[in-house]
Amino acid sequence: MSAAPPELTARAVEAERPSAPQRRSARRWGRWIALGLAMLVALLALLAGGARLMVRTEAGRSLVANLLEGLPLGPVGRLHVEGIGGDPLTDLTLAKLQIIDARGPWLDARDLKMRWRWSELLARRFHARAITARTLTLIRDPVLKPQPPSKGAAQLPIAVQIDALRLRLDTLPAFSVRSGSYRLDGRFALERNMALQGRLSALGLLHTGDGLSAMFQVGQGGRVLIRADAVEGQGGALAGALGLRLAGPRTYGTTRVEDSWMGSGRAESTPADLRRALSLFRTACVV
Repeated sequence: MSAAPPELTARAVEAERPSAPQRRSARRWGRWIALGLAMLVALLALLAGGARLMVRTEAGRSLVANLLEGLPLGPVGRLHVEGIGGDPLTDLTLAKLQIIDARGPWLDARDLKMRWRWSELLARRFHARAITARTLTLIRDPVLKPQPPSKGAAQLPIAVQIDALRLRLDTLPAFSVRSGSYRLDGRFALERNMALQGRLSALGLLHTGDGLSAMFQVGQGGRVLIRADAVEGQGGALAGALGLRLAGPRTYGTTRVEDSWMGSGRAESTPADLRRALSLFRTACVV
């Protein structure tokens, strides 16, 4: 087969090469596209910066409060907040936080402070470096709303991690049979697959020596590891919150005390009580 004539090959190469006006047009379009992308990035940065500045103003904090007010919390009720302050995206403060069900508030927190990383929400993780409160009061058991049965394995919308939790926990008789007051300190991580691990200590403020120290780990498959030491010399709010009767006949060494029972719960604790306590804590983490 004979080769193509040189003049035909030259014409084909020239036909494949863009002309000078075409090259200038392509460069011009490239510059416009690059400029448009740069302007879009600058606009997004400006909007993000404006949003960061806005939430620090009274109008911005009022907007955040409106978003939080009435927020549904699944079966346990809805959220009520008052006195929002600080920077809601990094250092949030609340004068009052309540969880309200059909009978009114059952949880009440005052002077709440939270340092957290909002950017981790993009990875479906709520991460608080520290949460403190002057008081958190458990008024009574919540009235749980019925929920539709879940399909498949339980999966939370986001994971929850709290590096430091410090507050005063008060419980009223409607919740724990006997009033309780504790200095609470802990940390925990709850994954989306419901796996949970952490530690918790509660120092009793009403009776010297009362308190709780616990480390816990719950695997995805339901495997539970709990190491806990709890002391309540006279039967107190910890036992009452677990559904145990308080006081009653008891012996201290050679001394027998004949007291009447308080409450209508069980007289003796079982290993199931540890699981119930952990279940209560995990529910609180989800809330």
